[in-house]
Amino acid sequence: MKFFVVLFSFFVVLFADSKLDLDANVVGLKLDQNRLFIGLDSGELYDYNLEDKSLVKLLELPKISTTTQENIGSRISSIDNFKNKIAFIYETDNKLKRVGIFDGELTSFDVEEGMKQLFFIDENLVLLVSLSSEIYYLDLNSKKITLKAKLSYSSWIADSVYLSNKSCLVSVSEGGVVYYFDVKSKKVIKDLPIQKDILYSVGAVGDKFVAGSAENLAYYFDGIKPHIFKTDNKHVFRVGLSDEFGAYYTEDGIEIFSANGKKIKHIDYDKDQINYLLFWNNTLISASYDNTIYFWSIK
Repeated sequence: MKFFVVLFSFFVVLFADSKLDLDANVVGLKLDQNRLFIGLDSGELYDYNLEDKSLVKLLELPKISTTTQENIGSRISSIDNFKNKIAFIYETDNKLKRVGIFDGELTSFDVEEGMKQLFFIDENLVLLVSLSSEIYYLDLNSKKITLKAKLSYSSWIADSVYLSNKSCLVSVSEGGVVYYFDVKSKKVIKDLPIQKDILYSVGAVGDKFVAGSAENLAYYFDGIKPHIFKTDNKHVFRVGLSDEFGAYYTEDGIEIFSANGKKIKHIDYDKDQINYLLFWNNTLISASYDNTIYFWSIK
């Protein structure tokens, strides 16, 4: 009987509770309540309902070409939505980039090659973040893109999240700094040099944040005090955060912790490097650059 219990415990952390198989690799992912927007490297954008498990294709972009390849998919990344509008970054011929706004019809804007992420500020204003730390504003009414700020003159920006209830962008850099940028005043209102090496990713909710590090640790601030999760000489490439839970990913798997900084579950994971960790109710959603999205039960 003991042998059976041990085997069963190993099984539940090794295999996901469910998964969604797609026809191409996942590049972009956006969670909005019960809807999961999915961008693929085939140029397809999907809307997946987490409750009824329905999958709807919203659009498919034309194939593109480069100097070495023809008829390849346009990668859709960095997705956000506001009411009936969906914004995303996608590739055109020769891997040039555009911002697409889809509301039943597609409107496109040419952007810099290093544009990394985007976020809706309101229905007609989109915030753009570049790899080289510039902040741009895209006005959908005037159809103009303007440079408004630069977070750092010495570091590139690895990852950002937008806190709409605080009108604040939270970004992490290669220099180990966490930046808080007020989108209304267009100024950095706080910068936290939490370490000297690269911060790969960030998650933020309210006054809490978690950052993944090249210094073999995850740094979590619970709103009052910091918590350091050290790893066994493994970089923390991806993190995620909700009101109740946090998570971080290394080559050893996924660790889930509670809002008070206590580890509660380990998930064995030995597939491709995880690019997204998202929380929906008591489920952790993970996605890599492959054609499967995994759903893990937390409790």
